[in-house]
This record gives sequence, structure tokens and C-alpha cells, in this order.
Amino acid sequence: MAESSAELVAVKWGDTGFEVQLLLLEEVLEEHPDIDYIIGSAVTADAAVSLLRAKNLTGRIGVLADYFTHGTFRAIKRGKVLAAPTDSPVLQGRLAVDQAVRALEDKLTVPHAGPSIRIVDAQNINAFDIKDSLAPASFKPVFLVK
Repeated sequence: MAESSAELVAVKWGDTGFEVQLLLLEEVLEEHPDIDYIIGSAVTADAAVSLLRAKNLTGRIGVLADYFTHGTFRAIKRGKVLAAPTDSPVLQGRLAVDQAVRALEDKLTVPHAGPSIRIVDAQNINAFDIKDSLAPASFKPVFLVK
């Protein structure tokens, strides 16, 4: 950033819960009402979309997320979030199982494999395979403690 025209005006730390992120964003907007962008976690982006709508600032302040979720997917489609990167975690899981099987069978020829990180934005949101990045809508995690 040192050689760019960007200026970082605030860094806030807190739990990644929606309410905490919303409070942090309210602080930032109070301290720096003239910011151009909010950049943070996917939860921060979700909170920013809500806060900017409530304050009538949608479209004046850009929102970017530093990872891709169902919420950022919907927000990018609706034009509320500008972009988020995906490292295709679903595909990573498939690759991990494939690599493990190859290692067990002593057939591992590529020791380090993984998908490239892609930026998802309004230009490409309909063109990439969402199944590589997000669990299907029917997915329900099951937690078991013994």
C-alpha cells in the first residue's frame, strides 16, 4: 500500500459475530464518515450492507470481503458487495481426499496441489462454478461430542 494512493484510516478488532462487527462499523463511520470502502470478513461485509442501508449510504461506500460465503455470494449478486476471494474450499476437500488416497496407494505424483484463489465480483459471479466454493443449500452440519 505504501506506493498506492490508498490510505488506511481505521483498523478494528473484535469477535466475528454480526453484532460485534456492526458495533465496530458504527464506530468507524462515526470516526471517519468520509471513507470510501469497508474491507473485512464476510460477516463484516454482511453487517456493512445492513448498516449502510440503514444509514442511506448504500452505493456511496464500497464493501469488500476477505473471504467468500453464501452471504457474500448473494450480496455480490445484488450489487451490495463489490468482491470477495474464493479459494474453493469444497474443491480443496475433494483434492485432499484424492491426495490422501493417492498417498496411501503410493501413487502420489504431485505432492502439493490446490485450486487458485479467484476474486468473485459482479463481472464473473454467474460464470464460475459455485459448487466448488459453497456447500449446497441442503447441507446441514452435524456436531458430535463424545
